[in-house]
Amino acid sequence: MFRKLLTQQLGNSLLLVDKEAGRTSSDQVQDIVHACRRQGIEVKAGHSGTLDTKVTGLLVIGLGLGTKVLEFMLESEKVYIGELILHHDVSQNQLEQALQKFTGTITQLPPQKSSVKRVYRDRNIYELKILEFSSRRVIMYCSVEKGTYIRKLFHDLGESLGVGAHMGDLQRISVGPFKNPTMISVIRFSELLKNSLSYNPWVAIPNYIKLKKYLIPPQRALGNIPQVQVQSGVDKNMLLGNDLFIPGVQSIDKYAKVGERVLICFRGQGLALGKLVINPYGWKDLKKGMAVKNIKVLGKGG
Repeated sequence: MFRKLLTQQLGNSLLLVDKEAGRTSSDQVQDIVHACRRQGIEVKAGHSGTLDTKVTGLLVIGLGLGTKVLEFMLESEKVYIGELILHHDVSQNQLEQALQKFTGTITQLPPQKSSVKRVYRDRNIYELKILEFSSRRVIMYCSVEKGTYIRKLFHDLGESLGVGAHMGDLQRISVGPFKNPTMISVIRFSELLKNSLSYNPWVAIPNYIKLKKYLIPPQRALGNIPQVQVQSGVDKNMLLGNDLFIPGVQSIDKYAKVGERVLICFRGQGLALGKLVINPYGWKDLKKGMAVKNIKVLGKGG
């Protein structure tokens, strides 16, 4: 009873997957694709940035049109809970002093087994905080810029302390606007999807209600990006990749800025990303001209 609706929703959603240890990020994407395929639903999927095989936690997976916003997740701040294993005893005060040196802008050389070119790169470390401490095992909260290697960060921290260190368990808990989100395992997703398609309404309805909570609108990935609402009928032009002109504008968020990115919306649904070319104040007095340059089509419209 929900097949058509689920097919549509799975074609334009984000899924916040709790990645399991021992599986690659690509493995988990394929697991989702195969779970859908087993129920007769074909969907394109991708992820928002690779987690090492042993690392667990938040993996943002785009489904269908949801894949179009994944690039913005790649640029986002990441937060991890990591296990720092020190090779010799240090005091908590010594560690806290060392953490100060690694907060702010640091220079990092990617590890030898990384998938990127091994050149020194500057990375911003926003916050490092001790959650649990013993002389050799420390649980750390790490808020970092994209592309930061926590394994290398912990190694360099140990070198700075003069005792050596390595990373134990690591879990990603936050990506960009998704702060401490409710995640779903691939196994749970498969169960809910299968049961949502049951012919028994007493099974299908409660499972569909549960599954729907995990299917996130793609525009959530864009955070608090300013919005430009369009008039009825103009939405189809936006979906063709056309620029938005003043007669088609319904409203512009007042905190939008000329030359910056905005989300073009119709009836609350994000259609496209664009660059604002007019002042958000006084635009109603204008009769013609371009309002937003369409950069990238995102959705299907209303």
